[in-house]
Amino acid sequence: MPEEIHTPVTAEEIAHAFEEEAVAVDLKLYAVEDWVTLAVFWAMALAVFLQFFTRYVLNNSLAWTEEIAINCLVVVVFLGSVMCVRMSRHIRVDVLYHYLPRQVGRGLAVFVDLVQIGFFAYASVLLWRYVTIVADERMVTIDLPRNVVF
Repeated sequence: MPEEIHTPVTAEEIAHAFEEEAVAVDLKLYAVEDWVTLAVFWAMALAVFLQFFTRYVLNNSLAWTEEIAINCLVVVVFLGSVMCVRMSRHIRVDVLYHYLPRQVGRGLAVFVDLVQIGFFAYASVLLWRYVTIVADERMVTIDLPRNVVF
């Protein structure tokens, strides 16, 4: 087994690491749906914490917290995917484009975009089918149709 090598670092070097200039934060990248997603995420976190607290600390669980957390998760997933598409943050293999000729890379990128559009169109059709299936179901805790969330 190889021996681990640890580079010694002085306390002064560690202290100077905190003196580096802070990078300016640019919030212009984010759209309205990103802030809505953040708010819904924290509402979901609060619902999950409330569920944990009431179930394991108070030993008297609130039934509505689970459904609220599930609905918040659905909203976060859908709005988060919108943000990832807009910012081009979905997982992909970029290294391949560096080794291909420019025209081939451009053609491959167009093909990938068309496949992506086809996938989103198919996902939308599936979602619409699901919405029509659950249209008559009511939520347990809120007297609204289940398809309102979707």
